[in-house]
Amino acid sequence: MGWHRGGHFSALIEDDEEKKRLKVTSDWTLAKWILSFIFGEYKGLAIVALLLVAFSSVLDLVSPLIMKFIIDNVFKNATSTIAELKRLLLILTLALLGTTILTAVVQIFRTILLYKIGYNTVKKIRTDTFRHMQSLSMKFFDNQEAGRLISKVTNDCDKINELVSGGIITSLIDFITLIGISIVLFVLDWRLALWCMFLSIPITLLISYFFKRRARKAYRRTRKTIATVTANLSESISGVKISKSFSREQKNIQEFASINEENRQANMKAIGVFATTFPLFNFLATAVVGFVYFYAGYTTIYGSVGILFAIPLGTAIAFTQYVGNFFRPVLNLTMFYNTFQSTMAATERVYDLNHSNSDVVEKPTAYDMPEIQGKVKFEGVNFSYKEGEPVLEDFNLEVQPGESLAIVGPTGSGKTTIVNLLARFYEIQKGRITIDGHNIQDVTHKSLHRQLGIVLQDPYLFSGTIAENIIFNQKDVSMDEVIETATKVNAHEFISRLPKGYETEVGERGSKLSLGQRQLISFARALLPNPKILILDEATSSVDAYTELLIKKALTKLLSGRTSFIIAHRLSTVRNADRIIVLKDGKIVEEGTNAELLARKGEYYRLYQLQFKNQEKDLNGEKLQTEE
Repeated sequence: MGWHRGGHFSALIEDDEEKKRLKVTSDWTLAKWILSFIFGEYKGLAIVALLLVAFSSVLDLVSPLIMKFIIDNVFKNATSTIAELKRLLLILTLALLGTTILTAVVQIFRTILLYKIGYNTVKKIRTDTFRHMQSLSMKFFDNQEAGRLISKVTNDCDKINELVSGGIITSLIDFITLIGISIVLFVLDWRLALWCMFLSIPITLLISYFFKRRARKAYRRTRKTIATVTANLSESISGVKISKSFSREQKNIQEFASINEENRQANMKAIGVFATTFPLFNFLATAVVGFVYFYAGYTTIYGSVGILFAIPLGTAIAFTQYVGNFFRPVLNLTMFYNTFQSTMAATERVYDLNHSNSDVVEKPTAYDMPEIQGKVKFEGVNFSYKEGEPVLEDFNLEVQPGESLAIVGPTGSGKTTIVNLLARFYEIQKGRITIDGHNIQDVTHKSLHRQLGIVLQDPYLFSGTIAENIIFNQKDVSMDEVIETATKVNAHEFISRLPKGYETEVGERGSKLSLGQRQLISFARALLPNPKILILDEATSSVDAYTELLIKKALTKLLSGRTSFIIAHRLSTVRNADRIIVLKDGKIVEEGTNAELLARKGEYYRLYQLQFKNQEKDLNGEKLQTEE
């Protein structure tokens, strides 16, 4: 039995789509949330739209009544003169034409207005959702898949737009129309109306039940299969280099063709539901219309017989028109039931995202941290990513202004956690962290991050030019300052050789540049605002030897006058730090200079033997002195 990616994707999606989960938020709460946007931001437009909806629903009921008057008062009127009949016919015809034109105009404005409300509402929801996401801490993103978040902001918001601009209002129109037709039918002739209801309602309910059951299952299947297609396509494109390396193209084509066929079959089954449901409603409508004609014709020939009462011809024709229009809103409301359920599921996901709580919250009394010298203290800090699994316990550390501190230790010892907490990407559970005596929990996020420069192992560049990525969020920066900063980190030379220099587009995630070039640009980006504290988190571990040499040459100058936290495995970076601390299980087990720690032959020496020995000769060709 071979491994099949399509089946794996289907299982994942089925777990997500099919499993019943506890519904925390009621449909009424979700509906109120959407309505708060509509009647909060766009109250005037919404009121006008509702008036147009009511008006257009009334207009839909007028035309058959005019036809009734024409037949009963013109065609069958033997008492009026020809001139009177011509005048009456002209008036009624113009009234019918005017009603039709007015209905068309109202529908045009109604449609434009509804879609304007829908797109404006979704724009506001999407913007608020993105704004809220920006305020969430790293802990939230650690527990979320990027693809699912993107889907919530894009696809799920689009579903809300369908509900606002089409679903809710269309269903309201259908409901008003249904009530209006029922009332008019009973006013015209309540006995014939009862006959029509008696014949049609039971069958209508059966068809609606049949449709809802089959449509729900069919739509669920199409959602699952198209998600499988998307997932397979995404993975195939992302892993195209690996696929080509193993000559797996033909296998990929076969798998994609297979799941694409499943999607086609699922959609054909969904089409089959409509293909059988629409004719059933049409047949029922035709059958009821036929009954009305038979009823009118029979009573016209024989007069009132028993429970059959004679009706005017105009009334019969009006009846047939109303009955023909009666089943359209019934079908639409039946279809809307499934759309509503699907949309509420999407709305709930967006609602939950908007109401997600961040564990890192800026206090209302937070103040801007003034210009700092860079003295950092961790005092009795406890922290864990998961409850019951502590990473740091009663952790204490003091770093002096301008001191460069290297942090080493085995994987999972808490190295990156320390700098993450200093940047307040996560909230500590106990203790405090201060910079120049300012508790970082008491200052604004912006003033804290403005004085931190961070360079990560994986340099992330955004689509745009090199200059835009270096400037990033800085204001009032001249090109001379950008070039000066790039020169300091030895990036200016390679940038100058590019055809467009600093205006070179880097591509998605910096794909048009090498890893080393991206890292040099990330160094320039971190240093442009001249931060007092510099954090290097494995910043040289993934670059080539030449790029590391460029960075190393710049580090002495860059670290001067800055408090620096350096997390690195490469000895060439660690050995030059003013102080090195060794972490193990979230505790400092050793600290000192490179020479002091090697001389002790303790934990640092053991790590050196395991990780650094191959780097014993540094990039300048100098032999590292170790004690035997």
